[in-house]
Amino acid sequence: MAGDTWGATMQRLARSLHDRRLNLGLSQPDLARLSKVSLRRVQQLEAAGVGTDEANPSLRVLHRLAAALGTDIPGLLNPGRLAKPVRRRAPKRKPS
Repeated sequence: MAGDTWGATMQRLARSLHDRRLNLGLSQPDLARLSKVSLRRVQQLEAAGVGTDEANPSLRVLHRLAAALGTDIPGLLNPGRLAKPVRRRAPKRKPS
């Protein structure tokens, strides 16, 4: 991303969010609920490629969206990159 403009990065993020969400069969409200990010924010970020200046996501928002989409932040910013699998902890078992 060296020499990249912020606008180009936000366009790539917008396209990546949109494509990953659709590939998983999620609506914007589904993604908002899974990521615990407001629907309005999801909509703003997906529209970032349409010339809006409202897209300036925090790392927390990026992390939540990436986790909900089964990737990591670099995977969102570089859609062609293979993301590391997201590790999830197994629930603790109650002793018998």
